[in-house]
Parts: sequence; structure tokens; C-alpha cells
Amino acid sequence: MKKTRLRIIGAIVTAMAVVSAVVWWRHAEQVRLVAAAALPQRPELGAWPEELRERIARAEERARTLFGAGVGLGELARLYHANGFLREAVCCYEGLGWIQPTEARWPHRQATILAGFGEMDAALLKERRAVELAPDYVPARLRLGDLLFKNNQPTDAAAEYQAVLRIQVDEPYAQLGLARVDFEAERWEQARRRLEPLVAQTNSLLGYDLIVTVHERLGLMERAAQGRSSGRASGAYRDVIDPWVDELLGDCYDPYRLGVASGAAARSGDLDTALRLLERAVIIAPSDLSAVFQLGVLHRERREFSSARSRFTECTRLDPGFADGWANLSALLEQLNDRAGAEQALVEGLRRCPESPGLHRMQARKLAQSGRRVEAVEAYRRSTRLRSNEAEPFVELAGLLFEMDRVQEGVEAMMGALSAEPQNPSALGLLAFYAISNGDKAGARDWLRRARLQPRVPREQMERLLTAYKEKFGETF
Repeated sequence: MKKTRLRIIGAIVTAMAVVSAVVWWRHAEQVRLVAAAALPQRPELGAWPEELRERIARAEERARTLFGAGVGLGELARLYHANGFLREAVCCYEGLGWIQPTEARWPHRQATILAGFGEMDAALLKERRAVELAPDYVPARLRLGDLLFKNNQPTDAAAEYQAVLRIQVDEPYAQLGLARVDFEAERWEQARRRLEPLVAQTNSLLGYDLIVTVHERLGLMERAAQGRSSGRASGAYRDVIDPWVDELLGDCYDPYRLGVASGAAARSGDLDTALRLLERAVIIAPSDLSAVFQLGVLHRERREFSSARSRFTECTRLDPGFADGWANLSALLEQLNDRAGAEQALVEGLRRCPESPGLHRMQARKLAQSGRRVEAVEAYRRSTRLRSNEAEPFVELAGLLFEMDRVQEGVEAMMGALSAEPQNPSALGLLAFYAISNGDKAGARDWLRRARLQPRVPREQMERLLTAYKEKFGETF
């Protein structure tokens, strides 16, 4: 009786195992078929590194196997997406969405690609799915809010931004999104209350382009001028950090893409990531001048001077006609108190790059510092002849000429600065002071008016000019 019962149990277990194996095999076969159907045609890869070509080939092969199809397709999606083969990546993500329907990364990454293609409805569908699967992943909710906003659904967009703030209080991109909703609805006061702390929180990286208009609409013209000045000084808009997309850079073989991503990381203050990406770019393409140069600049910013010197020296070897390599090497050696080395690098740079305005400007500064002012003037003039559309060399030349009491020539140099940049703040301030000093009331008023309209003229300088005007002419401007 006991033996009979054991036989029955054994038979049941065996049958269940067989059924499970059959079900598992059928599922694996379905996965294999889906992966095979999702495989895109391989693009032309002849100019790409051999390692990438081999990895793509192995991933394709694995995607056709019974036991590794999903893994192979995932590897292929990463490689294509990371290296800019976006249509191919979309095909892979479509298959992965069926194979691993609960993985939020697939629809999220696909949505970022589709949005870049301008396929907003498809991108919205995918991003909604990503948020359903990972409701606490902030970048997905932010992107969904942005997509809804661009699709003229401001109420739904605001709901997503509010959801982000429930997850992460004071998240700056969510605050920016809500401010944009208020801005488009012309709710100027509500927009101001969001934007002013946001601009302060992010040091004008976010919201400065909106706050100027908001202040103007509210009649706050002085604040608008200050915002315009801060915006110009701060640089461009920074996109939200998105780990699910950013992690793809570990599979990138394009030094240009790595350089761009490194620059974005550096501007966000993540110098470690910036360094890692540039080091990868140089490993992939050791002769890529741009990557080597950027790496030198980053090492210098991190105060890793020995590494910076090595990279700048390498730039001069890779391309002796690359003036920025010589200029940065010379400046770094000067910073390290190796004046002989700095001078040698500058002289060699000028020999190799005689048409470099930057190197002539650097030479002019050195000559002026050593008291050789006549030679410095000539070096500045060569710099301005070679690049007449940059104001600062004219300003520096004018300052030197004023020191030498060659006032009329200094004024002419200042006019050259204004020709290069009509509202250059240094030129406006100096010309206003010159007119005041010479008792030219009409000229002083004209230059002061122009300086007052230029928000980049420092407030302290403007106040000194107004004081000088009052003392000279006995009246307030």
C-alpha cells in the first residue's frame, strides 16, 4: 500500500516536471521567435572599432538561441542605442517589451528615442507604460510630464510634475515644469513665485529664460535686467540626469558622444563621471585630438596637473598645428612656475601656428608683464588683425595704450571692441569714463545711456561712473 502510494506520488511529480519542462521549453521557443523577429538588419559598421562589431555579432547570434535570446536582444539594444543606431535600437526594444513586459527600462528608453524622432503619440504611449511599471522613477515621470506639455495637455503635465514633487520635494525640473505650465497660461504671479527660488536654487541654470519675461510682464524691469545678465553668464539649459539612459555610455564606442556626455557631467558637477567617460573615449580612440584635449582640460580642473601636462603635451604631438594645445600647455607650465618651459611652449606654438590669434594674445600679455610694452602692443595688434570679431583683445590693447598715455590709440582700440561686440560692457564703461574725464558731456551721456542698458556692466562700476559724472558736471545723470 505504502509502495503504491509512493509510486503514484512519483508519477505525479514526474508528470508535473514533464509538463513544466514542456511549458518552459515552449516559452523559451516563443522568446527565441520574438527575439529573432525583432532583430534589425545590421547597419554598416566598417568604420567602427572591431570590438563593437564583434559584440554586435555575438549578441545577434545569442538572440537566435533557445536559452539566451532575451539576453542577446538586450545586449544588442544597448549597443545600438549607445552608439546612435536608434532605429535599430527601437526594433530591439519592441521585442524586449514582449519578452520582459515588466521591465520599465525598455519602454522608457524607447520613449526617449521616439520623442527625438518627433513621434510624440508613440513616445507618450511608451512613457506612460514606463511610469506604470516604475511609478517612483523620477526621470520617467518628468519626461512624461514634458511630453504631455509639448502635446498641449498642460493639466495632465502638471499632474505628473506634482507627482514628482510628492516623491522628491523641491525637485528642480518638476518646479520648472509647473512654472512653464503657469507661464503658458499667462499666470505671471504664480510663475514668478515658482521661478525666483528655482533660479536661485540652480544658480540660473534653470528658469532664467522664463524669469526675464515674467518680470517684464509684471513691470519689474530692474529684475528683468538682472535676470538677463545672470542667464547669459550661466550657460545653456541642462537636461535632467537619467541613470537608465546614462548607463548606456558604458557601451559607447563613439568618442564624440562620450565627449559630449562628459561635458554635460562636468557642467553638472560630476567630475568623476566626466573623467571616466573621457578616459573611455581616449582608450577607444587614442589619437582623437578632441578627446585627449578635453581630458587635459578636465585634469587641470581637477588640479591633477601632472596628468594635464601629459595630455596637453600629447596634443602638441598629435597635431603640432593645434594652437590650443600649445596655449594650454604654456599656461599650465606658467601656473606650475615653470616659466622657462612656458616660454618655450609659447615660442614653439607660435612657430608652428603663426596665424593663431590666441597665441599672439598670450605673447602680448607676457610682454606687457615683463615691461616690454611697445612689443606687447604689436603682439596685440597681430591678434586683433587675425581675429577681429573678438572684443577682449581690443579691450586689453586699449588698457595698455591708456597706461602708455597713447590715449587716442586706446580710444580707437575701444571702438574696435565695439565693432566686434557692439554692447561689450568693458568698452562701454571705459568709453563713458573717458568722455567724463575729458569733459565731453554729450559723449558721456551717450555712453552712460548705453552702459545702463547693458546688464553685464557690473552695478558697482555703473555707480562709480554715475558718481564721476555728477562730480564732473554738477548734475545727476
